[in-house]
Amino acid sequence: MRRANICNMPIRKLLCILVFHAFINSLSVGAENPAESVELLERTFKSADIRSSGTSSYRLSAKLQMWREGKVLNEGKYLLFGDPSGKWREEIVFSGYTRFRIGNEHNYWQVRSVDFEPLPILEIDEFLDFPRTLKTAEKVSLSSPFKRKSSGIEYRCVDAQVEFSHKQTFCIDPQSGNLTSISNDFKGFETPDRVTYVQYSNFRKVADRIFPGKIEGFRGKKLILEIEFDEMKELPQNSPEDFTPPQNAARWLYCSVPASSKVDLHPHPEYPKSARDSRTQGMVTLYVVIDENGKTSSPHVLQSAGNALDEATIQAVSQWRYNQPICGDVKAPVETTVSALFTLMQ
Repeated sequence: MRRANICNMPIRKLLCILVFHAFINSLSVGAENPAESVELLERTFKSADIRSSGTSSYRLSAKLQMWREGKVLNEGKYLLFGDPSGKWREEIVFSGYTRFRIGNEHNYWQVRSVDFEPLPILEIDEFLDFPRTLKTAEKVSLSSPFKRKSSGIEYRCVDAQVEFSHKQTFCIDPQSGNLTSISNDFKGFETPDRVTYVQYSNFRKVADRIFPGKIEGFRGKKLILEIEFDEMKELPQNSPEDFTPPQNAARWLYCSVPASSKVDLHPHPEYPKSARDSRTQGMVTLYVVIDENGKTSSPHVLQSAGNALDEATIQAVSQWRYNQPICGDVKAPVETTVSALFTLMQ
């Protein structure tokens, strides 16, 4: 993960901060992080990483609910099952959206009903695949462990500076070693639909791992996402046919243990004069595809700051070039998000 601090613009008293994140972090400062913090996250990662090889065969199914203003906005179903080789199969179904994946530690084959990943689905992915989120956090700037008390329990927590405008706090139960919460601080650039706090509970042992039976996402104190597992069980054996990709599936990169990557070329977005004159500010988040050669394509606005800033971000990001995406010895396109923060300061 990188950040460029000042847009190259001859405008006095104007600050334009560009921040972005990719499928793999490129702010590789892990060697400078407190060893105790890295070890704490690593232990939690290993105990919960159900998609890794060496587990028993398993099947998980859950009910998904998106909430707004105390009412269920949309309901869906989630299914995940895997085998000891590290192969997994995942399905997400909502009204108006379906996705099917067959994967392993390096890549997955995907069939999806839309040509981009909506922001709520990206958040669901992050919350469900939280072991990978923990592993990614080891590669950004970490605080030393600190204590935080909640409901009479004292947790051990670590701050991770994910990007310029986004800090995550991971809190872990010191007795069980389970991740109990993730807090997101967007430093004043939150949007009404972004999750700011994730709570993990009802842990169960399945496939030699410890996995939460319930995941809740909050915006402040308001519940906006709920994932409740109704089936968590080990299986004698999954059928090999369960992991056969459909013929029309597209292959994408997936690193179960993220490696380092970087952007070789990243011109800053121009701050449009019309936006400066109207003092339009905000964060633009794009869905982007990085192909096997590191070129970006297929931008789609997930979070808008107005047409002018959206277009400026798309024009800049369309020129970015990454080093070649790779997991192990596998080369394939990767889906990611890019965020640009436009701020005018007096």
